[in-house]
Amino acid sequence: MAGEKRLPDNVTIKSAFMEHTAPRLNQRADKIKDLSGKKLLFNLTGREAAKYCMNFNPDGATVACTVTEGDPGNANVTFSVDSDDWRKLLNGELNGMTAFMSGKLKVAGDMGLALKLQTLLQ
Repeated sequence: MAGEKRLPDNVTIKSAFMEHTAPRLNQRADKIKDLSGKKLLFNLTGREAAKYCMNFNPDGATVACTVTEGDPGNANVTFSVDSDDWRKLLNGELNGMTAFMSGKLKVAGDMGLALKLQTLLQ
């Protein structure tokens, strides 16, 4: 539903990455299998400034998404965004394309991969 919050205010961005986003992506194993070996870096500024890396690693016959804190280097795509705007993106209060076009979300690297992530997180 439009306007329905998916990430409660008391959940930190770190928790959102570690406990919500990665497990959600892993439930879509058939959709992430072509991301094997990819690294997506999130450079968050502002109130909850931090760097998080989504790693898509082979796990037997499937691919598993894990999230680590920090910048391991060699990311395929880097997203730079204020943590409050990231929360709005997760909650559906801010559209990814609008954020990108307005400069609130900066993307460096593989734009196709960035668009794939947007589709996976919807």
